[in-house]
Amino acid sequence: MTSRLAIAVLLLNCAFCYASDKDPSPGADGYCLVSTVEDNVWIKGETNITSVYRGCRFHFLNGNAKAKFDKKPEFYAPMIDGNDPVLSADSDKRVPGKRGFAMRHKDRTFFFASRKNMEAFDANPDPYALHARNQQEIEDKLRRLELNRGKPASVKP
Repeated sequence: MTSRLAIAVLLLNCAFCYASDKDPSPGADGYCLVSTVEDNVWIKGETNITSVYRGCRFHFLNGNAKAKFDKKPEFYAPMIDGNDPVLSADSDKRVPGKRGFAMRHKDRTFFFASRKNMEAFDANPDPYALHARNQQEIEDKLRRLELNRGKPASVKP
């Protein structure tokens, strides 16, 4: 069960995501996630071929890659906004993962803050993946609420 502190952290995080939607930061360090997933190679995307998803601007090699992403962004975009699922599950911490520590599990992309966390996930992925999926569902619901209200669902302290 999610603690009150974890929910408060999620709300605060979503408030920052809402603010960043006006000028989204590049997701995956500007690399094309479609190329990464389909061709297993990290290639920088073009800065003029982009889509905004979950508060990040993703870059693509070409219009075809962008169209594939736009059709099914959850298949390509990293879970829990690129935060480390091991730290999220084990300590309720929201720590951005690094592109260098990325892996796919059951058609989802995960970023990790360290090799140690990536190896912990790889050794026992299902509990971490389930936690990440639950966290992503909460974040997605909060984003929808923000869009419906036209403002963040939480107030910054």
